[in-house]
Amino acid sequence: MHERHGDFVYLDAPVAFVASDKEQTTDLLDEARRGKAAADADWSLVVGACPIGLPDAGCPVSIAKATEIAVLGNGAGQSLQATLGAAIGPIWRSEATANFFQDKITDLLVYESSRLLTTKKFRILNSYFEDGRVCAHDHVSPGVSFDEGGRLTLYAISNADTLTLPETQDQLVDGLMRYVGRRLALKEVSTATFTISDVTTTDLNLSVPLLPRGQSIIIVAIRDPAQGYMLSISYDHRITEGLTVAAFAQELIKRLRSYSVSPVANGDDAAEAPAICAYCETRR
Repeated sequence: MHERHGDFVYLDAPVAFVASDKEQTTDLLDEARRGKAAADADWSLVVGACPIGLPDAGCPVSIAKATEIAVLGNGAGQSLQATLGAAIGPIWRSEATANFFQDKITDLLVYESSRLLTTKKFRILNSYFEDGRVCAHDHVSPGVSFDEGGRLTLYAISNADTLTLPETQDQLVDGLMRYVGRRLALKEVSTATFTISDVTTTDLNLSVPLLPRGQSIIIVAIRDPAQGYMLSISYDHRITEGLTVAAFAQELIKRLRSYSVSPVANGDDAAEAPAICAYCETRR
């Protein structure tokens, strides 16, 4: 490279060294400033592991990650957002499910994704990128996308990971009614930590939405008449990798499928075999 800029340094320029107790660190620092390395120096790329909880000040990204960000941000697409899709399949809701949610999975997405984002494995997905650091949100608040045309709003459900499924459903219906009536408070439209968008009532079979500032993932629910439900998950590549998001999607899908009951129980005579719960792997 020909010039220094942000996270870039000269090719082959030393960026770090590890000194033993007996080495003179002052001499090594002087050599490093001159772009030289001692002949017997033990160079290593040391990447500190970020605590799962993420400190209040955030966790700085590694040199490798900073390089990846620079490459992606200056590539052909100049984008730091990536998207993956996954098939869920049909989900038959129980007859006991409220009519409003019979043909939807929005409530299930809010309920299960909020819980997954509090787990050690996926907590990183409930964070944001700022000044070269990954910072954790101190709460889990899915922002559910409402749009009646020209008035897109993210309705944030505070501390959704503490709500039961019926409470989650009540919050969704109440939020929608107040959105229609233009009665949502500022806090309810500005504190979402991740986004859920349900376009299952449309004929769309693909959606790659923009990721809001201060979030790392946006989950979109899609429904195809032949294939059933599908998910599209866009994520901030500065914060996480596709492998982590894929694992999150697989676990989320497993949980969503667990709510599907046998079509026979809902009066569908064409179906013969009882459904198997994908989460606990038992017949319903």
